Amino acid sequence: MPMTNDNDTAAPSTIAHSIHGSGPTLVLIHGICHSRHAWDDVLPGLVDHFRVVAIDLPGHGETPDPDSLDDEVGERMVDELAEFLRHVSVDGKTPHVAGNSLGGYLALELARRGHAASATAFNPAGFFHGPWDQRRTVAQFLALRGVGRALKPVLPLMAKTAVGRTAMFGMFSSKPWRLAPDAVARDAKNMLGNKVIDHGLKASFDYSPDVAGAPQTVFWGTTDLTLMRGWKRHFEVLPDVPLHLLPGLGHVPMVDDGPTIADCIRRSAGA
Repeated sequence: MPMTNDNDTAAPSTIAHSIHGSGPTLVLIHGICHSRHAWDDVLPGLVDHFRVVAIDLPGHGETPDPDSLDDEVGERMVDELAEFLRHVSVDGKTPHVAGNSLGGYLALELARRGHAASATAFNPAGFFHGPWDQRRTVAQFLALRGVGRALKPVLPLMAKTAVGRTAMFGMFSSKPWRLAPDAVARDAKNMLGNKVIDHGLKASFDYSPDVAGAPQTVFWGTTDLTLMRGWKRHFEVLPDVPLHLLPGLGHVPMVDDGPTIADCIRRSAGA
């Protein structure tokens, strides 16, 4: 598929990214402790319809840590991404955005604040059942990172076995044993070095009032073991946004069924 090198945009940016395909610009935003490779299985279904920009969030993948790592890191990411969208836009046309988990929250916020033409969110953050649920979710990530660091020497070997892949990524995928060993090893490395998650306990995931009216759609994999049954709070949190359930898909549904996720994005963004 057509691709340009990282940071090949109209203006410089610290956000590492790659550009694929042609058409209206669509920016893909991954979740916490992941990278732009989360969308690898989705790209084939998008590149004939969009100029796709897959990014590494600050403190993830090849993008450096934010200048300031504190409990306001999410708000700073929204501001940095708003500027990035202006950098990657073509002919002044506002890009579409799609995101998962933390990236889903960011995508919705960008649209609600008037920075995106549309937003498609998969299992977005911000639907906790209470402070205890946010603590539980962050504790899962911290525990997984801690165990991963302790087992770091054997992680590449674990990634080569179905049992190992299930143990490492069962909270993210509904079929972790089917994941590619190289992808699991790469994602485990991203998890081990992540510092952003340390601020997840006090981070705010409140949604802003919708001042722009850009189309927004939320899709939710129903076997999510990370943000469990978050869709139950959807119409309490975002009553103005349509919700569609994805039966049998997990917290990171892109790795479970890339073609279906691509179809969701195409329909949501009006392709």
